[in-house]
Amino acid sequence: MIIYWIIVALKRAIWLVRIPKPEQLARADINERCPVCGWTSGRVRCVLKAKPGPRAANQLPDGQILRQHACNNCGARWHHAPLAKGVDATKVLPSVARNDLEAKEDRQAYMQSEETVNQ
Repeated sequence: MIIYWIIVALKRAIWLVRIPKPEQLARADINERCPVCGWTSGRVRCVLKAKPGPRAANQLPDGQILRQHACNNCGARWHHAPLAKGVDATKVLPSVARNDLEAKEDRQAYMQSEETVNQ
């Protein structure tokens, strides 16, 4: 039992001395300043954005997971990369639409990606 407590004490000592990775401390500012109107009230959600470029008609849309900030004042939307490294569509699913506006945004993004395939 003494060996167990020595190991636990060593792990705690290493935890106190070790420098954390940047993604362990990173936090997204929900109320980030809007680049359009300067308002600092917003919301964040996870979205799947289609990668630009051509693709075959029978190929499923290939996308990337991004953080979408939306301004509560003017409605502007802008995207940032995820905070954690290695996030892709196979590991993380996009968020479910919370209201009708977000559902329409998701459908519009999908329809735009379909239009580029058909042209």
